[in-house]
Amino acid sequence: MEKKKDGFPNEKAIVIPQENLLKIKENPMTRLLHPTDVGYYPHAEGHYRERAEGSPQHILIYCHEGEGWYNIGKGRCTVKKNDFFIIEAGTPHVYAASTSHPWSIYWIHFTGEQSHLFSELFNRTIYIDDSPTARFNDRIQLFNEILVNLEMGYSIENLEYITLCLWYLLGSFRYIPQFRVSTTQGDLFLVLYALLSFFVAWRRASARNISHPAHCACL
Repeated sequence: MEKKKDGFPNEKAIVIPQENLLKIKENPMTRLLHPTDVGYYPHAEGHYRERAEGSPQHILIYCHEGEGWYNIGKGRCTVKKNDFFIIEAGTPHVYAASTSHPWSIYWIHFTGEQSHLFSELFNRTIYIDDSPTARFNDRIQLFNEILVNLEMGYSIENLEYITLCLWYLLGSFRYIPQFRVSTTQGDLFLVLYALLSFFVAWRRASARNISHPAHCACL
């Protein structure tokens, strides 16, 4: 079977241009945590990726369907439906889809000044067990929110919004029990709106050198 890193039917993949990444790093909101690449590979037969020197960014891979594996120098780790893993930046690695039951994966490369806050999730496989409150669709919707907004362009508003989505998305992986407390789709947008309100107020307050921007946010 041919090994390939991309080029799958109905795939989605976006790499943020370098000039926009420079703007992200200069923005007080987006420089803390932001994606650089994001995508979705459905039924990725033959998917194979090897980076002997690792990646400059952390890599999140969420297995939506099927199976695959990865190796970060400690032996091959099997990945199944509803598993996710994050490979820490600079870690040599290989990952690939199963030959018999290829995975469908959502993936994000991310970095930023505060990206280390999620280091507890790095370099291990975590399974999200199925339950009536698992909110799998909400998590996938967050991936799609990032993809759709990047497809719309790289305005500062879009870049700030996807940054907020990324915080929430990573939080949904880091705090699985807390994420399950809210079970309605409307809650997803309420949280995003609250985050956006706070960060917009914070950005304006920073521009005016106000010490406590939370006092300005209408949450």
